Amino acid sequence: MVWDPGTASFSHAGSLAEARSGHTATLLRDGRVLVVGGYDYDDCEGYCFHNIEGAEVWDPETATFSPAGSLDTAREAHAAILVPDGRVLIVGGFNDEGSGHLRTAEVWDPGTETFSPAGSLDLARILPDATLLPDGRVLIAGARGESFRPRLSAEIWDPRTLSSVPVGSFDHTHDGHRLAGFSTTRLDDGDILLVGGEYDLDPTGDNDFHYVATALVWDPESGESRAVGRLAQERAFHTATRLHDGRVLVFGGGSSPDHGELASAELWDPATGSFTTAGALDERREGHSMTLLDDGRILVVTRFVESADREENRFLPGQRIGPAVGALVLRPIGRGQG
Repeated sequence: MVWDPGTASFSHAGSLAEARSGHTATLLRDGRVLVVGGYDYDDCEGYCFHNIEGAEVWDPETATFSPAGSLDTAREAHAAILVPDGRVLIVGGFNDEGSGHLRTAEVWDPGTETFSPAGSLDLARILPDATLLPDGRVLIAGARGESFRPRLSAEIWDPRTLSSVPVGSFDHTHDGHRLAGFSTTRLDDGDILLVGGEYDLDPTGDNDFHYVATALVWDPESGESRAVGRLAQERAFHTATRLHDGRVLVFGGGSSPDHGELASAELWDPATGSFTTAGALDERREGHSMTLLDDGRILVVTRFVESADREENRFLPGQRIGPAVGALVLRPIGRGQG
């Protein structure tokens, strides 16, 4: 759907050919959007699902989806990012059908609409965040490891060598606890904005998740970070999208059991280093994808969440919510409008 902040009205943006969740959506150079992987439920009694290896491309001119090749390894909860040569890097994630936690990477070629192997990460990573650095390499951070516990380390993938190396200076914690589910967004000056996240106070027993509202800016050159304001609502596994004017839109995600999955959005302004609320949708969303289009609108492809029960609705492999085929487009609020 297309959202107009003046009229608060929506229009549809098409439907996927295959229902999916835990996917990625990446803006291509020609303005189309590549949707990759995820999972769907099978038609059976009990709890049956499968990973999706197929990809689809959304065309903003026609608001339709079309097939765009298949992954070598079906996966969900991965990361995807456009690299400088126009290809799309697919990295990490989870495969329910034998491979488990994934270290592998693949690249999608827009010329042939096919996937090919692209090396491996240093460590397997589920739900990683991928951020393009000024030199064309990709920062991989914010993930979970084999036990679904937060990865403290990060690594950088090089498109020239199709290899990844650890980043020793990256240490993102809250009160000494490892964080997962935070977002990483490259700013205009090349620094990285890190927002939110969660940590587990009982990593060896029952899950005891806590969520944070903090935000940091990390300098990849010096390895130093500084605090830059707080969210109005703590959250994790949200999206954070840099708008054309340099601000960052933080949307959706999960929070404490009192709040569950979130429908709210917040804007971070680099000029003030602070967050302001930016409205909300009727539907709460976690595990969605959000893609900034060339015209400033934002494509959201996702399922929506009705229950506020955090334990039932965690977006982790093995704990799933029904996928959706819908897509909507948001038109962001301009400065002075919210």
